[in-house]
Amino acid sequence: MFRDGEVERTLLRLSIVSIPRNRELGAMCPMHEYRTGKKDNNPSWSINAVTGAHNCFSCGYKGNLLTLISDLLEYGDLDKAKSWLRTDVELDIDFISRQLDEARKTYIHLPKLVPMSEARLAVFGDVPIWAANERGISIDACNKYGVRWQANDSSWILPIRTVDHNKLLGWQEKGQISRRFFNRPPGVPKSKTLFGMDCWDGDQMIVVESPLDAVKLASVGIPGGVATFGATVSSDQIELMRRAKTLVIAMDNDEAGKKSSQTLLSTFRKVGIECWFFNYTSSDVKDIGDMSADQIDLGLEQAKHCVMGALAI
Repeated sequence: MFRDGEVERTLLRLSIVSIPRNRELGAMCPMHEYRTGKKDNNPSWSINAVTGAHNCFSCGYKGNLLTLISDLLEYGDLDKAKSWLRTDVELDIDFISRQLDEARKTYIHLPKLVPMSEARLAVFGDVPIWAANERGISIDACNKYGVRWQANDSSWILPIRTVDHNKLLGWQEKGQISRRFFNRPPGVPKSKTLFGMDCWDGDQMIVVESPLDAVKLASVGIPGGVATFGATVSSDQIELMRRAKTLVIAMDNDEAGKKSSQTLLSTFRKVGIECWFFNYTSSDVKDIGDMSADQIDLGLEQAKHCVMGALAI
């Protein structure tokens, strides 16, 4: 058994914020996005504060403290996880050793990325007109951005490619009718790139969250749309934004999008990147995908310069 506070201390070292629930600690599942392609929005994950056994009741991720460390720190080696616990957290080595023996009997390593080739996209079809119309995007723009369609579950297939060589890394699947959402393969490094960089002309760059919003911009005749694949923006993606002559940030008009914009503003100030923030003009629309061409034009015309600080967002 772990001593009082040892599991909590380990979680803090792993940057997992937990909530006490008697002998259990609840938190957002730390492997949910890796396994499902989307973040855990509710505390679906629980870990026992005494035994270290954990389980996500949503995605099914489970194991003990050693397997958790191995997965999060990408060790792929339980002995390394044991060493990390001993040296970084200074836990009871005897108990860790017993956990190591138990974990070796059941531990399944997370799958490595599946090799990608253009042939993997060949199984998908062209975007149907009805789906494009429902999204307010054009077939020409879909073709320009390489968007494909999975007919059996009415899903958009949004390629994830390397920046400079346009090599296929995987894709994002987004349901048109259902809330289905996955990154393929699990663990695809989408944070290393921006959707639509192969279509960007090197001038103005308009950064949105959803790949389909970048396609929407092209559909209404506005070039330069790229997407971050979500509200979280990585340091690699920020470096790609440096390439723009004019940079406009147009994250979603919701709590997550505004928080992301605030983080970007702070980061840009530190690293010396100039930008403008898209102006939703007090509109209640969630994102560019819900806007008309005139509304988008107005939001760009009235974009606020980063020198305004918090007032720009």
